Amino acid sequence: MSENYIIIEGVKQKHDFKASDLELAFMEKINHICAGANIRFEARSDNYLSVLCGDNDFIRFRLTDRTKWFSINVLYSERAKLKDSPLFAQQENKKLVHWKTKINDLSDVDAYSDIIRLSCVEGYS
Repeated sequence: MSENYIIIEGVKQKHDFKASDLELAFMEKINHICAGANIRFEARSDNYLSVLCGDNDFIRFRLTDRTKWFSINVLYSERAKLKDSPLFAQQENKKLVHWKTKINDLSDVDAYSDIIRLSCVEGYS
């Protein structure tokens, strides 16, 4: 577990939460996907960490040895297109803002890159 600092793309960032090595790797991946966006990571709950762009809490995640999931704030304009997508098959209530998905490893996140980028950029504007 890391405390006090994370290093994302060579930049040391101070934080006040604990993150697993897998969560740190996830943060680096999200930072890469959202390159150019001013994102930050916060612990807004004891149950997950959040990724924010401005005040837009666009991703929540928990990645440990026992559980691996993240949720995306799916834009309203994208919900009809994504409601039957196998990417969100585990999300039963598609009326919620955040759609949750379980992953096996970090490479699974790649399939969500476009959705993540759109949620970050469009959700902020």
